[in-house]
Amino acid sequence: DVVIAGISIAEVMVRLYWESNVAGGSKAIKQSRVLRLARLVRVLRIVRLPRLFRALRMVVLSMVRTVRSLFWTMVVLLTFLILFGVLFTQVATSHFVDEGFSVKDLDAKNDQ
Repeated sequence: DVVIAGISIAEVMVRLYWESNVAGGSKAIKQSRVLRLARLVRVLRIVRLPRLFRALRMVVLSMVRTVRSLFWTMVVLLTFLILFGVLFTQVATSHFVDEGFSVKDLDAKNDQ
């Protein structure tokens, strides 16, 4: 970008110099070549932009396409979370029942 800005400034300076010395023959031709070169560099920069947009488009489309698999991954994880939660609750409840604990015993311990 710094190079492009420098070329643009040089282009303006060349144009001003060329307009002030319209009668100068060979210098004006050389300056016009520099001006054409600066414009060519600008055009080449514009040609590079669609490639960047193509890559950006590909990244966005791949992200959109992964949303479906991400959704199903989240469904599977949530299912495992619920299943292990229910399983842990049943195992803990059966353990407390086998050991003879009751809700009244737990309330009495909390009051102390």
